[in-house]
Amino acid sequence: MNSTTPKRQSELKQSLGRTISLIIKEFIQIKRNRQNFRLLLIAPIVQLVIFGFASRLDVRDINVVVADLDKSQISRDIISAFSRS
Repeated sequence: MNSTTPKRQSELKQSLGRTISLIIKEFIQIKRNRQNFRLLLIAPIVQLVIFGFASRLDVRDINVVVADLDKSQISRDIISAFSRS
């Protein structure tokens, strides 16, 4: 069952039409100026290389505080497992 109203469908079509027009306009601009094309190719590659070396995803030396209100053996086992990792 389609829950969108005809008005909403018309708005979506208009939005899609604007987006396609914008994409076409950008491709025309790229075709006119070859320097833009080079920049479009080189900039993402440079960013991938720089951010690839600059970012580290490993987590180290994080202090954790645990409030053990249960004080059962299971909760102590879980806390000790965190402290060993």
